[in-house]
Amino acid sequence: MKLVRSWLNEFIDLGDRSNESIAAELESLGHEVEAIIQDDFTGVVVGKILTISPHPQADRVQVTTVDTGDRIRTIVCGAPNIEVGQLVPVALPGAKLPKGLEIVERAVRGVVSDGMICAADELGLSDDHSGILILPDSSTIGQPFQAADKEAVFDVALTPNRGDAVSVLGLARDLAARWQVKFITPTNQPIVNLKETPLVQIEDPAGCSIYTARYLEGKFSTHLPSLIEGRLTAVGHGQYHPVVDITNYVMEELGVPLHAFDGDKVQGTVTVRRAGDQESIELLDGQTYQLTKDDLVIADKTGPIALAGIMGGKASSVTEASTRVLLEAANFDPVSIRRTRRRLGLTSTAAYRFERGTDPAMAEVVSHRAAELIQTICQAKVGSLTVSGAVPKQTTLTLPKDSINRRLGTKISHQEAQDILGRLGFTFEDRVVTVPTWRHDVSIPEDLAEEVGRIIGLDNLPREILSQVTLPEIPDHQTWQKIEALKDQLVASGWTEHIGSSFLSSNELKMLEIDDNSESVIRLANPVSEEAAFLRCTLLVSLAKAIAKNPVFPELKLFEVGTVWSQIPTNASGKPSATKNGGEIIAITLAWTGTKPHSLSFLDKPGVTLTEGVAKGFKIRRPVTILESPVEVVLNNLSQLEQPLKTHIKPLAVRIPSRFQPVLRDIAILVDQNISPKKVSAVLNGIPNLVDIELFDQFSGGKLPSGTHSLAFHLLFEHPDHTLNEEKITEAIKKVTTRLVEKLKATIR
Repeated sequence: MKLVRSWLNEFIDLGDRSNESIAAELESLGHEVEAIIQDDFTGVVVGKILTISPHPQADRVQVTTVDTGDRIRTIVCGAPNIEVGQLVPVALPGAKLPKGLEIVERAVRGVVSDGMICAADELGLSDDHSGILILPDSSTIGQPFQAADKEAVFDVALTPNRGDAVSVLGLARDLAARWQVKFITPTNQPIVNLKETPLVQIEDPAGCSIYTARYLEGKFSTHLPSLIEGRLTAVGHGQYHPVVDITNYVMEELGVPLHAFDGDKVQGTVTVRRAGDQESIELLDGQTYQLTKDDLVIADKTGPIALAGIMGGKASSVTEASTRVLLEAANFDPVSIRRTRRRLGLTSTAAYRFERGTDPAMAEVVSHRAAELIQTICQAKVGSLTVSGAVPKQTTLTLPKDSINRRLGTKISHQEAQDILGRLGFTFEDRVVTVPTWRHDVSIPEDLAEEVGRIIGLDNLPREILSQVTLPEIPDHQTWQKIEALKDQLVASGWTEHIGSSFLSSNELKMLEIDDNSESVIRLANPVSEEAAFLRCTLLVSLAKAIAKNPVFPELKLFEVGTVWSQIPTNASGKPSATKNGGEIIAITLAWTGTKPHSLSFLDKPGVTLTEGVAKGFKIRRPVTILESPVEVVLNNLSQLEQPLKTHIKPLAVRIPSRFQPVLRDIAILVDQNISPKKVSAVLNGIPNLVDIELFDQFSGGKLPSGTHSLAFHLLFEHPDHTLNEEKITEAIKKVTTRLVEKLKATIR
């Protein structure tokens, strides 16, 4: 979210603190500040559009005259929303705008444009490029244009669990707790001067705990104060309708979304309910969506008029002609909102907040705040607030004695912890803590310790050893060296190492004919997904997957070394557990395709055919042999491990590639069938700039002369100091063909 400094200063006294120090405090409290945004443009002034006329040579742009204070300028503009009399930001020739854009006087289809009328995105104020930015009537022609009083805007990345912080109020509360100062809590109360009240009912209390509504009447065609407009622009909101803009303003300020319906378009009782299977609604984005019984809607007697907590319906939306508004403020279930939003692929600022959890106790507060602003700015009449439902009962936690100190390593008293949590809105009765309505993320005593640590500052916590940790037994260094040497010998013998997942699914256990309730497997308490719900009890599945994914290779020789787990009963309680001394085993598994046996000096048993269940499960249609063993057994069979490794593993010759572009050419030759590809490579050894020769095709028979075969090679040319030109490549190819013809009597094909 975007946070305007002066807006924050209305809730908490920032004093002379620098922007950087405020950002550092926010980050220390767990709210990452991605950027501190300030106006990064120069040469932009307030101008007034005097005339608009068609461009003589272009249909999509118009020619305007604009008073910029110093003189009347001719400016070509293509925005659809320009009107005579508007006050607009004008970038004069020489102005520098974000992203390196510099304005110059230039001709547009024969008409010289002396500057540019700017949209919000061109000034870096938002992503809105739908039209030019229209300034309030209070702006002074010729004065430098400043957005939000040229103040800082903090771009804050909030974590999903902190729905309470998605507002100016929420971030002010955290800073006040850190600085031990007061912050302002809104206490707005509009003057009720309208008798009519709406009828409201909640049919689904699980989806909506509290719903409030009230009527407002008046002529709403007015300009908002420049302060509100500037702040809305600074945080990324466009300007739509005075009432809608005020609801957005209050949402950013207090964290609870509101929605405004055209009161004359809502018929009968406003009901919060689940949608019917055949119901649909056209939303404000102009799209019609088919609803299901899982979707929470706001409805009147005609049907759904809004998708609760996500977006309003187009048919009941507020327009310039509206004179009667129904203002909604409510609290909706985060899970319900998230499910519907994801299914329909929708996004909105309201859903962003409701998904994270809003404060149900603030529903009435935000309605009062928005109604008072509308009443003051638009001279509207305000009706009484109708409330359906209630604020849910607050969560209570028991704080064990000294639990905070044990977890943080601190030595603070119970009173100090109580003071810190009290500044965040928690209340105490002895050791029973009542969680404030806005903190949906606090549910266990450990969360309370986290809150104390957050306000103290993690950097300020003492660096002490909280408890002695006993490391489990692990293989000694020598054993790991032997395992690595074993891998090296397998690779030298033509095997490829595979590294797979440490988890299995229930379906994969069925392939192995293992019941997922069996004591031979361990189910995770909190798996990432059902596809990774069990610790692997074998490496067989991992290698079978790899073989299934590589069906085109005629021969595969794969191996994997890794930990497998199985449950064993402990001596003390008899309950199953996994331990290093029995439940965890380092295993080695080899898998190869085809029927050819593979004998290795350090393996004392033959492989077995891949089980039918696994083969069918992964759709493997060729013979596969599996050999699996604890790695210690294999190591014990390796007599004098070091010596055979030295004789079996050959050092690799490594060629360092040039940093200049290589050149690849192909050549095919017809030679006597007794001439091998290795002999061809030997003949070509020493050709200037020829660094690699690779056989890619070999065949005989067919229409080829008897006793011959065809060989085709990739030839790679490269120079360490420069790029080879065509002349040198041609010269090298000529030497290649000359050698092949003279020394091998080859025919170039």
